[in-house]
This record gives sequence, C-alpha cells and structure tokens, in this order.
Amino acid sequence: TTFFSEGEVSPAYPFVEVLWFDRGQETQDKVAKVITQQVRGVVGEDIDVAVIFSALSPNAYYDNGEHY
Repeated sequence: TTFFSEGEVSPAYPFVEVLWFDRGQETQDKVAKVITQQVRGVVGEDIDVAVIFSALSPNAYYDNGEHY
C-alpha cells in the first residue's frame, strides 16, 4: 500500500484488516495484540500498527455456494 499526504507519497504505519466472524470483544482484543506484536517484530517496536476488524455476517458469507 502506498500512502499519500498533500499529494505526495508519505511513509505511514501499517494497517492490518481482519475479516472474521465476531468472536467477542475479549478475543478481538487478544487477536489485535498478537497481530500488533507480530507486525512490530518485522517493522520495529516503535512503529504504530492499526488493526481493523470487520465482522462478517454468517448468512451473507458463502463457501462453495452455501452460506453458513
């Protein structure tokens, strides 16, 4: 991904998007921390990491033509 600010390429911290079925706030918090730790292991401990969760609706998710 390339970030732009005021029409110029700009360095930015990484964004991680997670598409998943909701597993509750406690699990989401734990997963966000693990993802952040793993990404920081690659980009550096002093870098901000954004983790964004999007909950999928089981009746709108299809696998091989069948919904959950």
